[in-house]
Amino acid sequence: MQDNRRWVLIALLLFGLIIGGLSFLLFRNINVMFRLSTYIAYSETLVKILPVLIGGGVFIWIYKSHSKMSHLDDVVGEVRKITWPARKDTVASTVVVVIAILIIAGILGVYDALCNWIIRQII
Repeated sequence: MQDNRRWVLIALLLFGLIIGGLSFLLFRNINVMFRLSTYIAYSETLVKILPVLIGGGVFIWIYKSHSKMSHLDDVVGEVRKITWPARKDTVASTVVVVIAILIIAGILGVYDALCNWIIRQII
């Protein structure tokens, strides 16, 4: 359970960083689009501080919620129980998928060329 908690905290930190980064991009674009620096003296500072507060707030909100943390611990525990396929099986499946995609692309290419030729004959 303690090992699960470490992975949950790492995931939450990454989630908080992503939320903070997206907030920064959003606030920066809003600041530029509406030229808020002409109306608000410290708009550049707010654009840098608000995303940190939002990302940190999301992290703390989830971390302090016992039910959310318990659920995330259970999720990590269930993921540990998964039997992952061997590398050989994964490579074989990938090769099958790539070959299937190439065959379908070829069929669609022939169909497209045929339809193009028919339309040119009509016109």
